[in-house]
Amino acid sequence: MKSQENHTAPRKYSTDGIAAQFMVKPNSIRSAVCRNGHYMGIRPIKLPNGLLAWPADDVDRIASGEAAQ
Repeated sequence: MKSQENHTAPRKYSTDGIAAQFMVKPNSIRSAVCRNGHYMGIRPIKLPNGLLAWPADDVDRIASGEAAQ
């Protein structure tokens, strides 16, 4: 009998989603990534279609007032 593993992808936020959470414009985040390679210490993952995906654990940590890792 095969064991069924639960493969769930890690949660990710879109750039628009974290912009709303941090109350900034999405282009402010995009320009920070372009200049510095990160936004508030969080490095996005560039998807094959060119969009940025943001690790939800890191975004939630910053939103709660903790430092980025």
